[in-house]
Amino acid sequence: ENECLKISIRYGGGCEEVLAKLIDSEDLFESNPVQRNLRIVFTDNDECEALVEKDFHFNISNLQIENESKIKLNFQGSDLTYIYQY
Repeated sequence: ENECLKISIRYGGGCEEVLAKLIDSEDLFESNPVQRNLRIVFTDNDECEALVEKDFHFNISNLQIENESKIKLNFQGSDLTYIYQY
């Protein structure tokens, strides 16, 4: 949604707030489109066991590359990819 990437994460918990942070490897892979590798760091110290699904929103405007109109975002540890057009 515009400059905001929404990702739903399912995890065990439910008693405490969890944090998720989007980390960019800062490496650019020359291809068409250019690719970036990302990972999500998920902090969950919650010992509850309910299955929770939560949406996390990340501003990805800082991932834009000058003279490009789109990039491919790869997520470490997942087959998930996303084409970000701007």
